[in-house]
Amino acid sequence: DTQTVNEYLQMKYYKAFDVWLTLDGVKTRLLRPVLNGDPKAQYWRKREMDFMESLFPMMMQMVRRIKTPNYKSMAFQIMQKESELMLSTLVPELAKEFPDMNFTVIGDEVLVPKSKAEDVKQFMLETFTVFYYHPPKIKMKQWSDDEKRNEAYIEEEEYDVA
Repeated sequence: DTQTVNEYLQMKYYKAFDVWLTLDGVKTRLLRPVLNGDPKAQYWRKREMDFMESLFPMMMQMVRRIKTPNYKSMAFQIMQKESELMLSTLVPELAKEFPDMNFTVIGDEVLVPKSKAEDVKQFMLETFTVFYYHPPKIKMKQWSDDEKRNEAYIEEEEYDVA
């Protein structure tokens, strides 16, 4: 049985503090401050950061080292890696699989014709599973602009980690 990082943290937090966090609570209280927060900011709760430090001491040491000169630098590095992943992995594979389909990538979103959205979603799940051993959660949304009514986009959500 696999569990996501969020589910793991949810269980560990409950055992440590007898407080049950929702999965959104895990993101808000534990992950968001680590990844995006200013270590000097008030919302960097000492208890939660000590908790993360106890579970992931090497990761937290690296996070502090990266964020010390500029706390925003880690978010920039993560965005660069995300772009690299999309452009170096997904785009070439998508172009091979759907050579006649027009598409564009905007951040972590792929804009495709509505008629191909389900096929592209399935392809993305398979591709990321092959390259990264675990499929991402993917949600689909209809493009809202009237001119783009016949197109949909697929947005990557967070990756689950086994």
